[in-house]
Amino acid sequence: YLLAASRLGVDPAHCTAVEDSRYGVAAAKAAGMRCLAVRCADNAEQDLSQADAEIPALHGSLDVLLGLRA
Repeated sequence: YLLAASRLGVDPAHCTAVEDSRYGVAAAKAAGMRCLAVRCADNAEQDLSQADAEIPALHGSLDVLLGLRA
């Protein structure tokens, strides 16, 4: 995440990552980004509580993403 933000020339604090695994959520938070977790059958047992928000599917998630903006 830090490399991507650097190459894009943006501050990680102004980014929101969309993740579906606890490791991805942890990586996004370690990079200083907000994180939106997408819950699905494959990650039903994973702890995604570090995410700033959690949704059941990407469809219809724009309002949640906009609400996470700094």
